[in-house]
Amino acid sequence: MEITELTVARHSVKQEGDAGLSPLQQLLIESEKKIRIAEAPTGAGKSYAFQQAIVRNERVLFIVPTRRLAQNLCAGLSESLIRDNGWNEDAVSKKLALWNSDETKRLKEAGEVNIPARRIREVYDLDATREGGEMIIAVPEVVSYLLLRYRPEKGQSDVGVFEMLNTFEHIVFDEFHTISPRGFGLAALFAKLAAEHPCRAKVSFLSATPLDIAPVLQRLDVAENEIAELHEELTDEGRAVHGDVRLSLCDCESLPDLIRLHTEAITHEIAKGRQVVIIYNRLADLQLHLPELEQIFRGAEIHPGRVLLVNSIDDSRVNAGGNGFFVAGRHEDPEAFDVLVATASVEMGVTFRANLLFMEPGFEPMNFLQRYGRAARGPHDGHVLVRFDDKMLNKMPWFRQLKRWTEKHQNDTVAIHDLTNVLSQASQKRFKDCPEEGAKHFGKLPNRAAYSSGLYWNVLMGHFSNIKYRWEHLKAHQPKPATRIYWLLKTVREM
Repeated sequence: MEITELTVARHSVKQEGDAGLSPLQQLLIESEKKIRIAEAPTGAGKSYAFQQAIVRNERVLFIVPTRRLAQNLCAGLSESLIRDNGWNEDAVSKKLALWNSDETKRLKEAGEVNIPARRIREVYDLDATREGGEMIIAVPEVVSYLLLRYRPEKGQSDVGVFEMLNTFEHIVFDEFHTISPRGFGLAALFAKLAAEHPCRAKVSFLSATPLDIAPVLQRLDVAENEIAELHEELTDEGRAVHGDVRLSLCDCESLPDLIRLHTEAITHEIAKGRQVVIIYNRLADLQLHLPELEQIFRGAEIHPGRVLLVNSIDDSRVNAGGNGFFVAGRHEDPEAFDVLVATASVEMGVTFRANLLFMEPGFEPMNFLQRYGRAARGPHDGHVLVRFDDKMLNKMPWFRQLKRWTEKHQNDTVAIHDLTNVLSQASQKRFKDCPEEGAKHFGKLPNRAAYSSGLYWNVLMGHFSNIKYRWEHLKAHQPKPATRIYWLLKTVREM
């Protein structure tokens, strides 16, 4: 087996003030700019800044791309508020809310009749009888549903986008690199109105692998002087983001072949109370290899019920429970298992106790960096083993470039910035006009994102929550793509 490897050196962020915030975290909650686009490595604590905003009695609407990430963030935030900030469980339950389908199902089973009406009330406050800030963790589909719902809820006011802008200090889009061009309308709406409207909220975009979204915001007539592009400065001293991580690129036929060679290391990690994570490119390969993986894990003395499957199919089931050796289902807590066998669904923001990671490289450079960042969080050293074969090398020019760079630095120690630069440069070559220097972008939103946002703007203008002065304000600040979409729609209607 051909193995190319190097070590990515330990890196940290500065800590300042009583709360121990890094300079980036400080700017995220204190910058006067209405729109903040923040880039920092995985594990740098981008979301932690908004925990401190809650402690400062501020309200946060935190929008994440997936249901599992929403659950993981809510559980981690609850634990941290109790452990670090002295909150009790009752206060946490009353000051944090989850807006996703699982929470909808739970509320219905608990006897809640009108979920939309409840969420409209929660826009104003979760519990006005208690002091302290509040956070709503939502998936974008729920927020869009509330903004574009078909009819008013009985007994409720016409809550819309302006209420959200005036009842939260922060509206946050986490892992914003996952936003597709046609799905950019919600984010663009908040950003445009926050920049134009004298409102309470500031809008933040967070990612370790950011897209270049500033040109699309400018095409939507968002003032450039209202946009702050923030970057975390890494240091040798301070709060550790990652320890020393050995990165090994391994040419072999399958992940089970690679894992079989490291069963002793797996046993050692589990004995220390750590987890082992395995990330596949394709769900079909994962399912095909389950019998072989079971054999390997039994040989490593891992007991049935200690391995969790995390992927889109298994996560679509509630209370799937165990099916022989493996456990599956989105209700399961990943922290409770020794081994996680997953696909790309674990790339975004989910935190594990793993120093040993086996992975396939993903299909894009940002997939690689997000997966790599799951290992060795904090002051721990780790080992990331990447399986590849000739087929992957032939189909993925960016991975060939990474492999050549790794060969050039065989057995060297490099900085995380070096790895990020190689991967971001490989991405930028695929995008016209994407800057080659400066910010480490992993792509850019195309112009059609501006027109998708224009369509969203037009739909919102026709909504019952935006009449009279609200409609006039939307009309006055309508971006040019929205005006263009309006006339195109008018032409179609007149046909």
